[in-house]
Amino acid sequence: MTDNQQKIIIGVDTHKDFHHVAVISALGESLTDRKFDATPDGYADLIRWVTEQGAVLRAGVEGTGSYGAGLTARLRTAGIDVIDVLAPDKQERRLRGKTDQIDAYSAARAVLSKRATTVPKLRDGEVEAMRILRTSRRLVVKQRTEIMNQLHSLLVSAPETLRAKLTGLKAKDLAKACARLRDLAGDDVVTAATKDAAKSLGRRHVELSLEADRFEESIRALVTAYAPELLAVYGVGPDVAATLLTVAGENVDRIGTESALAHLAGTAPIPASSGKTNRHRLNRGGNRQGNAAFHRIVLVRMKRHPETRAYVEKPSPAARPNATPCDYSSATSPERSSPSSSPSKNATRPPKSPLDINRSIETLRDDRSSRPTGKERPTRFRQAQPTIGNAPQAGSPGFDKLDQ
Repeated sequence: MTDNQQKIIIGVDTHKDFHHVAVISALGESLTDRKFDATPDGYADLIRWVTEQGAVLRAGVEGTGSYGAGLTARLRTAGIDVIDVLAPDKQERRLRGKTDQIDAYSAARAVLSKRATTVPKLRDGEVEAMRILRTSRRLVVKQRTEIMNQLHSLLVSAPETLRAKLTGLKAKDLAKACARLRDLAGDDVVTAATKDAAKSLGRRHVELSLEADRFEESIRALVTAYAPELLAVYGVGPDVAATLLTVAGENVDRIGTESALAHLAGTAPIPASSGKTNRHRLNRGGNRQGNAAFHRIVLVRMKRHPETRAYVEKPSPAARPNATPCDYSSATSPERSSPSSSPSKNATRPPKSPLDINRSIETLRDDRSSRPTGKERPTRFRQAQPTIGNAPQAGSPGFDKLDQ
């Protein structure tokens, strides 16, 4: 880079067959844009063209893990810093429209304004190999589960002799038993068709199980050689370790703090405060596979790890530095149940004395006797006038019944 060269930032809107490149100045001025083929020769032409426009400070590329993976690798080889840019949000698209040119300029300006700062993952090492193997194993396991569900559904309506023979077997035993089925001379057309379908599904289930085991062994070997200290953590197995390494990437230095890793995996709480309300909510974003991996680690440790169980069941003051000793006292402790302590709102009221009961009865009698009836009943908002003359006197039958 020479002093007289114009400093530029490029943005790339990637597609399967071609990429659209836009160039802006360091002050955000739109300079030029062009379309290139998504081929090795197209990548070479793209790099040659942008270097002729000026000194490239950074390049914002959409989809660095998919359609832009090849271009990202070539730009890095050429010494250009690449930033992963997300697609424009819906509000911006509604205001400005949607074209390849607009998206390319938007990617460049996202890098200039530092709205996009994510460094893409490297895809040329052991972690990329783990990702490929784990993705393939997940597909195999999913197909194996679908085949077993189909087998169980097939047995529901299978002939009685075949259903009685295969019912109650576990998944692996059922698949092996179905793979060993043979046609008999006395089978009717329905039984023969059911055996043929079950045999095909059983053999496929066995093959998929062998493939899944083979992928798992390859993943275990890679993780053991690359990060043995990760497998030493309680609750971390080969699949979980491969997931976490895939989330972090080969260039793990792009994650600077624990907070950044928590946000990347969607385990960091998100502020949701407004006015006098101060609260947080769960993070629904982030990498959900990494979030599921951390969730499995926590579940295993809460169930079998003694230190984790002790922390969950009864946290110590060291785990809560702002806690006071009264936070750990029991709700039924003598200090809280003593008469000197403030009474609770739900405390039981003392029983009424006979004198209070008689007074309540007299009040009820006066209220009933003073209530007008029939057409003389006042409206809802008019105060009822007492009619003392209609009240029972002392010694009358009604008064005696109230006393009782």
